[in-house]
Amino acid sequence: MTIEFDSLVLGSQMGQNKSGDHALWQAAVMLEQWYMLGVGEGDDLSPMFAKHEGKTHLLAFTEEERAEAMAEETEKQTGMPAAILHMEVPDAIEYLRALDEDGQVAGVHFNNGMFAFGDSLVNIIEAYKKYCE
Repeated sequence: MTIEFDSLVLGSQMGQNKSGDHALWQAAVMLEQWYMLGVGEGDDLSPMFAKHEGKTHLLAFTEEERAEAMAEETEKQTGMPAAILHMEVPDAIEYLRALDEDGQVAGVHFNNGMFAFGDSLVNIIEAYKKYCE
């Protein structure tokens, strides 16, 4: 089943109530996998982070195609290829819990462009608990 995240993001941005947000986050945490750009090589490969409004965020994507497009753009800009990491959502949530305990990462930034969305680690973990546990 393909989920149309662009429509969900628009619904979340244009909605007069929180139902759009709920639909977006329910869909995001119920995916089988999240996709991330990887930096490093071999055993040192790790997910890519970026600064957003002065805070560090994990970069994630709802579809592999979105991650691949961003990897290509990153390679054009830096000259270095970026790997695509696949992480099952339950494992990703555990990773977010570890990042939250460390205190160095504020949230997750999904996708990019006008259909990007994100939230704090705590709120994403809570959404997972609400919809998946």
